[in-house]
Amino acid sequence: MAADRTVSFYAHRWEGDFSRAVKMLNRSSAHKTWFPGGCGDNYSLAVLDHFWLVDDRGRATRPGHPSDSCGLPKPGGLAAIKELTSAGSTEHRRALSDDQIYELSHCWPTYRPPTAGITLPTSLPTGSIFCRFSSTEFVGTSWTTEPIDGLPPAPDCDAVATEVASTIYVDSLTSEERLLTVEIDGCHRVIADGYAPLQASDELLVSFR
Repeated sequence: MAADRTVSFYAHRWEGDFSRAVKMLNRSSAHKTWFPGGCGDNYSLAVLDHFWLVDDRGRATRPGHPSDSCGLPKPGGLAAIKELTSAGSTEHRRALSDDQIYELSHCWPTYRPPTAGITLPTSLPTGSIFCRFSSTEFVGTSWTTEPIDGLPPAPDCDAVATEVASTIYVDSLTSEERLLTVEIDGCHRVIADGYAPLQASDELLVSFR
């Protein structure tokens, strides 16, 4: 997400003979398996592109995918479309409200200073989208997969951070949403609201640069 709170997406066009793609899209879905335990998790599957079929009269329809025995989409029809002749692509940008940014990234684009406590946190998230701030001004979002759990306690430090990143997480003890702040400069602390500050690792800091 850019500093102007916009996100982008691309509209791609293909043209040609769609008969093979339509045939694959018209396939029947498989019967659900009697052994769903063998399907495994689907959280890691790639999100399929949304697409429309448009004929030479400009009439459009948005087809669905047939599903396999685990209820997952068979993407062969979409793959067949992408094998046709590319007719160009166009980038679109959309501005998001604060609520839309929170829904998309689970962080608030309005800066709030952290509130440190004295008890060490017991469980912090790994892999989160953070809202970035420079001198309290929102400058976009960043994703990090670096671990935060297990960092050492932070020593006393009076340096003021001007570059920070923050996200919202659910505290495992209270089941409440809390703010988690990473100081990218200054004291380089990781502060979960209500808990004692931790010292950020070099790997965590580099992931935000």
